[in-house]
Amino acid sequence: MLLHAVMTGFLVALATALGSAITHVDDVLPRGQHWLLCGAVAGYFAAGLVAALPLADRSDRAWLLGWALPCLAVSLALAPLGERLPAWATIWILVALVCWQILYDPGRAGKPQSGRRWRRRIRRTARVA
Repeated sequence: MLLHAVMTGFLVALATALGSAITHVDDVLPRGQHWLLCGAVAGYFAAGLVAALPLADRSDRAWLLGWALPCLAVSLALAPLGERLPAWATIWILVALVCWQILYDPGRAGKPQSGRRWRRRIRRTARVA
């Protein structure tokens, strides 16, 4: 339950930062709002990783880290390095990170995907709860 509250807090912070970004679409975001936007997304990715790691088998952890760590690293790096980017560019970079998590699939045709069992287990436990 605590992790749910933490993730909800990150979503609230993200909504606040996006609300500020609407007024600065073509301008550079104020420094605090830019850091809030990047930090909220990074925190959300980190909380998702912390939630999923205990459920993953040892073989699925490589899939999980490839799924979450690039998004976490880029969103953390974007905070100090992207302060001069316009708001729309920062938002689209963060949208691309979310798309990475949706589309991430390192498996090849004919070879079983390592994350498949983990995702099935998540679905199965979600139905039980």
